[in-house]
Amino acid sequence: MNPEHMLVRALQAGEATGAFGPGVPPVGSDLWLNTFPENAKAYGVFEGEELQAILTLQESRRLLIRMVTDPDLAPHCGLTFRECPGNVEKLNGWRKRVMTALALFLDRPRWGITSVTFPDWVTDFQPFVWRGFKVLVRYTYQIRLSGQTDDALLGEMNATRRNEIRNGHKKALTVVSCEDFAVVEQLVAKTYQRQGLSSDLSQVHALLHGFARPDNSFAYVTRKAGVPVAACFCIRDATRAYYVLGGVDAEEGVGAAAPMALFACIRQARELGLEVFDLEGSMIPGIEHYFRSFGGILTPLYRVVKASLPIEWALKPFRRSIF
Repeated sequence: MNPEHMLVRALQAGEATGAFGPGVPPVGSDLWLNTFPENAKAYGVFEGEELQAILTLQESRRLLIRMVTDPDLAPHCGLTFRECPGNVEKLNGWRKRVMTALALFLDRPRWGITSVTFPDWVTDFQPFVWRGFKVLVRYTYQIRLSGQTDDALLGEMNATRRNEIRNGHKKALTVVSCEDFAVVEQLVAKTYQRQGLSSDLSQVHALLHGFARPDNSFAYVTRKAGVPVAACFCIRDATRAYYVLGGVDAEEGVGAAAPMALFACIRQARELGLEVFDLEGSMIPGIEHYFRSFGGILTPLYRVVKASLPIEWALKPFRRSIF
């Protein structure tokens, strides 16, 4: 391998779209980058003048430590490869060189901590292991949508979730498409405040009112006697929908409200002709059980982590699973 043939640099506005067209993931789009100018920057992997791959990273400071991560609210860094003709060996070798260039780029002293999650279609992390990164696994659940009827989708769920969705109308619950994202924001705010995450609401506001468009996102709200009690908001690209935000009014809602809104989003993704609905699962056991109940396929994603030696020593007693 000769990674010097590939270099990583920041992209100019429109550069990714010009090279990848509709293949640019939501997190790499100019609209996302303009919505979060302080939190997201697009990078490209180049061989000579030719763009080989794109991804989006976020630089920040926490407790005076400079960090590079995948962007907040995004499912992952959005690494996307260009089409590479050839046999399996050629494709593997070419991707190895791309990942080697990224490992070299992310292994820079300017960042005290590197922690980047990659999409599930990226599986070769040997270049990161060779440079001393830890490669951690997290899981999501993905629902395959092609050719699936409502009954088929419901049939893959557990009985409790299926009955909640089918019988919610008996509790005066109705689900409607929502274009007024202020309603979604209010319900998400209630959930965030209940969980002590109020500091993140500014980015939620930017996502809902700066990024969201009919061609990149959709939302459904469950109402009880006309009052919004649960919401589900998704972003999408040409083939996938990602569950990004959910909110529930715990005082007014009932157990079926959130599952009904989520199932409406799953159906909408299917109607849009998308292939996969990504539930963005959790590593917290209780939350993982909720997402598992919708019958998706357990799918691993990988995160690369590395810290400078003094920072690793300082954090290891508190984050042994990471460092």
